[in-house]
Amino acid sequence: MKKIILFTVKIFLFAVLLFACNRENEKQNVILNAVRDVDGNHYDAVRIGDQVWMKTNLRTKHFRDRSPIPVGEASSDKPFVYEPTTAEVPGYDNKNYGLYYNWSAVIDERGLCPKGWHVPSNAEWTELEDYLGSKPEYCYDGYPYAMAYSIASTSGWIIDSTFAYWKGSPGYNPTENDATGFSAVPAGLWDNVFEGAGSYAFFWSSTPYDSHWAWDCRLSGWSERMHRRNEITKDYGFSVRCLRDK
Repeated sequence: MKKIILFTVKIFLFAVLLFACNRENEKQNVILNAVRDVDGNHYDAVRIGDQVWMKTNLRTKHFRDRSPIPVGEASSDKPFVYEPTTAEVPGYDNKNYGLYYNWSAVIDERGLCPKGWHVPSNAEWTELEDYLGSKPEYCYDGYPYAMAYSIASTSGWIIDSTFAYWKGSPGYNPTENDATGFSAVPAGLWDNVFEGAGSYAFFWSSTPYDSHWAWDCRLSGWSERMHRRNEITKDYGFSVRCLRDK
């Protein structure tokens, strides 16, 4: 009888714990193991407004049709992917930082993101920015432009608390970052050498500006804003965040 009671208690406690975990995931809008790429990498996702984003940067080395993405050099108009060594980026691991792709890889017809997902357009980055700006809980002191810290990761950013007027920046107090669960890491960029690791997060959009430039979205460790730029050369190696198809 005691064994039955003990077993029942254990089942009850497990159910309570599972319920608590599910409630926490609901609170954070996290979808565990939401998608797997063709290399077998699993990704959690996060719902922000009407969008569902991967919680980590893409790290596949193959297109959706399983053809390999060439490992190339920046200043190339052909698709490439690059994975740094820890000598190039201290503390680098691809699960946390992802890999680096040029814009040609982003728009390749073979598909960079897993089936059912895509590289967000400039309009879809704008949708994210507008949603965050409409929610005071994601904007520092309620300022509608000061949302960078709410999508930045809580680690990896170079801390600089001297920017007294930029307290909503990712590098001011990273422990307060990531209210959304987006967890943007400061992976920097690759242009045959690595630049900005610890200080910047650069993400491609799928939208061209002209024959030479494309739109991107970026975070800076000392800025409160999500910066949107169109004068970005397409041969840089940037991070990619995939967005689930609607």
